[in-house]
Order: sequence, then C-alpha cells, then structure tokens
Amino acid sequence: MKDFMSLLVKSHFLFFLFVFFSFIKLSYADLTVVSLNTLHLGQDSSKVPNYIPSKYAYIKQNVVDKGDVTLLQEVMAKADLSQIIPTNFTSFPNVISNTDLKGRSPTRGRGYVEAYATIVDPVEVEVVCRISYTNSPGTPFAGLIRPPDALLIKAKGLKSRPYIWLINLHAIWGRTVGGRVNELNTVIDFSTTVLAQEKPSNLQSDCGISGNNPVKNIIVAGDFNLTQKQIYFHWKKNNYDQDWTVEVNAETTINTSGNYSSNYDHFIISNSLAKNRSLILDASRLPTKSTQHNIHSEKDYRLRVSDHVGVKLTISD
Repeated sequence: MKDFMSLLVKSHFLFFLFVFFSFIKLSYADLTVVSLNTLHLGQDSSKVPNYIPSKYAYIKQNVVDKGDVTLLQEVMAKADLSQIIPTNFTSFPNVISNTDLKGRSPTRGRGYVEAYATIVDPVEVEVVCRISYTNSPGTPFAGLIRPPDALLIKAKGLKSRPYIWLINLHAIWGRTVGGRVNELNTVIDFSTTVLAQEKPSNLQSDCGISGNNPVKNIIVAGDFNLTQKQIYFHWKKNNYDQDWTVEVNAETTINTSGNYSSNYDHFIISNSLAKNRSLILDASRLPTKSTQHNIHSEKDYRLRVSDHVGVKLTISD
C-alpha cells in the first residue's frame, strides 16, 4: 500500500510538471523583429581581406538568425541575399532588381541608390504581401529620397496571431534635422491615415486578408538618423507621442575608433501594440562580438560589419 501511495504521488507530481511547463511554453509565444543598417551590403572593402563573404557569414548567423523577421537597410545592387538567408527562410525581394533600388531624387534624377530587404522565417511568420513604395510625383512619398517598403504579415508566433504592417525605412541624412523629421512624419502620417484606415486590398490587390479589415498594428523599423529624444521632442507639436512609442533608447552607431556615438536605430510602434496590456514588449541592441568571425571589439565590428548595430524587438503574449 505504501509503495502504491508513493507511486501515486510521483505520478501526480510528474503530471503537474508536464502541465506547468506546457503552460509556460504556451504563455510565452512571441514574435521577434530585428533591424540593421548593413553599411553597403555587397560592396567590398580594401581594408579587410575576404570582406564580403565574412560579412555575409556574420550577418546570417548573428543578425538574421536571431529574428523571425529581419529588416535590412543599405542593401546594394550587387548584394547576394542568398548568402545571408538561413535554410528555409525567405527574402523579400529574393534578388535585388533595378526597381528595388531607392535614392533617386525627383528633381535631380538618379543618384546614390540602395535597397531594402526583409528576411522571414515562414514557420513563424506568414507574409501576406509586400508593397515597395516609390517617390514618383503625386505619390504620398514624393518628397522622400528613399521611400519605405511595407510588408503585411501574420504573426504565427503570437497566440492572437495578429496582422501587422512592418515598415522598413532609412531616413535621409541631409544637412539639417528638419529634413529627417519631415521624412519620418510623412511615413507616420501615411501609416496613421492610410495603412491603419484602409482595407489592405485597397492598397494593393494581393494584400487581401480574412475580413479585409484595416490593420492598425504597425511597426516602423530602421535607421532614422534621429535619436529617441529628438523624435519625441519634435512630436510634441502634433501629438504623435499619443499614438506611437519609440523603442531602443541606446547608442546604435559606432565610429571608426570603435566608440558608440549616436542613438539612431529604432522601432516605432503603434500603441495598439505598444500599449496592449496583453502583450509584453522587449527592445534591445544586439551584441556585436563573435570570436568565430574574428570580432572581439566594437572596433572590429565597425571594420568588418557595419557602422550600425542591429536592434531587436520581441513581442510576447
């Protein structure tokens, strides 16, 4: 009888552990979004032997593989995206074409150009559609040098499986802060008054979703060339801070001496996500060092990878 009772207690305890850990697993479903300005991905450097393949290898393992979705800026026409895409992941676009290149000035014609790329793990994320905006006269982004890319996704990793617009943006540097603020505000205005209000299929025919209701969950990610403090300061005039939250308040650029210098890379999140009490958001800067890739310091990282450090946003429910 004693042995039977002991066995019964043990079986109940094991059942409790099974239920407990199953609950923990179910309670912490998440979506991880990563963003990086790659510093001319695909362009060689005479300062570092084997620069391009070693940079590809680092970004694949230490950046792209860390996210369910990775948004990249400064992707050059020669970039071979296949070198940074983990097995079974998908890239939008898959190959950089002329129509993907951004940077043409409406008034000065063709100049410096780069592309955006977004790499997705299809196990965690369903991509509904991609919209690559232009700055053609008469369009909402006619005044932007590098108009954004937008992906409408369904986050399989979240229990609520919400649809989310992901906006990839590299703001102009320009001569003044005002130009950068104007570009950001144009994107935020468009996101607020168009993306969050229009039925997705009205924006592009292949963007239809079940119910075809407007998607108010929006994340704008990238290199804004503005600090978090600057963004909030300029937003006081139009109350954007009431509807949007800026995450990653840490220095994300590295100068040639290997020192952190500016806080320019962020996630700008609609408060439908950021202030949702059923969600937990965690934003941080990615680590830089990798012994495997001969990067032992920020100076090594600046020389071999980029002048920007990747940022990561995890949303859990």
